[in-house]
Amino acid sequence: MSTARARSIVLLGLIGLVVSMGIGNDGAAVVCLALILWVSWEWLRFCWALAYANPFFVDLSRNIRGVGKTTRIIAIEQTYEVECVVRPSEHLNGLRIILEDLVPAGCHLPSEPSWVVEDCDGSSIHWQYQLRPVVTGELRMLGFQARVCDRYGLFTRSFLVRHDRHLTVLPMVVRQSETVSVLKRDNVQILNGGHRYRRPGTGMELLGIRDYRHGDPPRNIAWKATARRGHLMTCEFESEVPVRSTIIADLSAGQYQGRPGPATADRTIAAIASIGRVLLADRDPVGCTLIADSHRTSIKHGHGERQLTRVFQTIFAHGRQHSAVSEFSVDDLVTAVWHAAQRRFPELFDVRLNKPRHSIFELGRRRRTLRGRRSQLAYLWTCLNGDPFAMVARLQHDDVAFRDAAARFVTEYSVNLRPPLRRFDVELDHALRKQAMKTLCQAVLEGVTRAKDNELFVLVGQLPVDDDDTECLVKTIRLARAKYHRTVFVETHSPETYMPQDPIASQMLRGMHQGIMGRRRNELHSNLVALGARMARVEDPRLMDVVLAELELLRHGRTGLVTQPN
Repeated sequence: MSTARARSIVLLGLIGLVVSMGIGNDGAAVVCLALILWVSWEWLRFCWALAYANPFFVDLSRNIRGVGKTTRIIAIEQTYEVECVVRPSEHLNGLRIILEDLVPAGCHLPSEPSWVVEDCDGSSIHWQYQLRPVVTGELRMLGFQARVCDRYGLFTRSFLVRHDRHLTVLPMVVRQSETVSVLKRDNVQILNGGHRYRRPGTGMELLGIRDYRHGDPPRNIAWKATARRGHLMTCEFESEVPVRSTIIADLSAGQYQGRPGPATADRTIAAIASIGRVLLADRDPVGCTLIADSHRTSIKHGHGERQLTRVFQTIFAHGRQHSAVSEFSVDDLVTAVWHAAQRRFPELFDVRLNKPRHSIFELGRRRRTLRGRRSQLAYLWTCLNGDPFAMVARLQHDDVAFRDAAARFVTEYSVNLRPPLRRFDVELDHALRKQAMKTLCQAVLEGVTRAKDNELFVLVGQLPVDDDDTECLVKTIRLARAKYHRTVFVETHSPETYMPQDPIASQMLRGMHQGIMGRRRNELHSNLVALGARMARVEDPRLMDVVLAELELLRHGRTGLVTQPN
């Protein structure tokens, strides 16, 4: 609670008091004693103010302009004005207050979210700052970090003022001005849609005129034809049927490299959302499959805005599994999380309540410090989560359980955990990408097996890493085209590799990497064009036009069989 200034003044006063009494200088001794008593009096006043100021703040509010009080949805890369209002307790009058809004990771701050009140007078504190989210997903604004000091800077106390607000950051979705209503020639689906099908149904386009049958609705009677033929004639209308589409996207752990800041996954999510929004515009059923290395998460086909909401919820739940915690070693993780936890819950790190514990066999000051901090974190997380007390011992010795608890704490309490730079492992990256490509091809094959008539498959993923992956992808798309389906492959960005610090070597390696990826991209593009499939990049402004063009080609039904080239 006391600052270095207070401790220095007391120490100098004690030294001066002892020296003055030793040499018999009563005047200097009185001055030193008065100095010590003054610091003690200020300490008593500070403790009294904090003891009676409960709660410290009686009114808290945080308003985001453009977002309602009950609305929790904001858009990425949009700047929002945040207005904070805090009214401190009257017992804090005369103290110095520093307030900071705890902004979650993944937000850019054009202005500082903190405010300083030099001499509190009990009136409300107003301040504003700008917030611009740069990542997609769910964010939690935990509350305000408050620091109370006396007017001379002798004593201070930090504490967290809880004021939760959960926000969902949606990607920028491309909305087409109009969609394409296609004419299907084959259909086995019983759902209603927005595309014409030349079979009797309940659509708006006239199919023909026939004799009236018992049970036909009277409003469909063709009165002019009835007058000419002399008996009742009725109008038949075309059916309106859907075109099923499936989005298969690679959202492996490598896509989230760079969290809690911007990552490749943000552009991939934006592409999925934009494509899904366009395909759902005509009441077409859309399904989605998310790839995570060797695991898959599937969303059944559905239509409407609810289906788009399901896709968002599944993507955000999928993204919560990828945390920056995995980038740290256990020792570095203890140090990084301990400082963040001590800042948010300083009262739970009081040595009288949560004493650091370490074994007598721990050699070295650093090992004892890390072990003591880990024991404090274990006690803190057990109290916050309401776990059994036996969980404390497990968190101290089980690294896997400790990482899981740290990931949960980082997510729930908005800890800005910046991962350290690590050496890029090329072999591991290639192995993970090959596994993801294999899983993506398996998902396409299952989708082709379960498909109904002609469907659209949109594959969102990285380029194959070698010829074997390219051949596997081409064979999979060839099978889909042989079953009369349309296919679009959308290339996403590959995570950036860590280049050496030497600028010449870094430029050479970057040039070699771009050349290899360019040749592989051209080779894959030529193979897909030969099969009648399309390929685009995630940053291509004509991406939606490519998808809509493939959707329009589905009107040909089961025509245009693609044969395997010699």
